[in-house]
Order: sequence, then C-alpha cells, then structure tokens
Amino acid sequence: YRWQLNGSDINLSMEYRYKLNGGNLVVINPNRNWDTGSYQCFATNSLGTIVSREAKLQFAYLENFKTKMRSTVSVREGQGVVLLCGPPPHSGELSYAWIFNE
Repeated sequence: YRWQLNGSDINLSMEYRYKLNGGNLVVINPNRNWDTGSYQCFATNSLGTIVSREAKLQFAYLENFKTKMRSTVSVREGQGVVLLCGPPPHSGELSYAWIFNE
C-alpha cells in the first residue's frame, strides 16, 4: 500500500504520525495544520495497481470570541436595532444566540 496526501507520498517508514493497519491509514494525534487535505491510496500486487477515490480530511474548530467589552447600545422602546456578532475564526457550521440579562 502507498498513501498520498495532497499528491505527495507519505513516507510511512519515516513519518511517526502515520501507520498502516490492514491497508488503512491511521493518523496518530491528527493536527489541523499538517493533516488537512486530500488523501489517496494506491494498492499494488502482481496484477497491477488500483487507486482509491480521494478522501478529503478537514477539521472543525472554534477559536475564542473576542473578550473586548462592547459599548452600551441604547434604543427607545419600539425602536429597531441591529446588534452585530462577529464570530471568531472557525471551520464547520457555527450557531450563536444573543442572551438578555444573563
């Protein structure tokens, strides 16, 4: 078996973070910065080589919201207002809600 990440061979004998288990690639302690990408397997025997479809690996993450205090917003009763919420850097779907009086 031979595995590639983003079109480059993974050297399983030199790279301690990857190992083969029955032809399956195991990523040990995956890291978003190093392991995100497209993986592809090449299985070879005396009859030839077969290539797997690409499998894309990406990580969901949510970094911290900014801790800077916001300024007070005052409105008259019945008046409309828009409160913006800038989400922190993230990957994957993010949902958030405003909370009134804690």
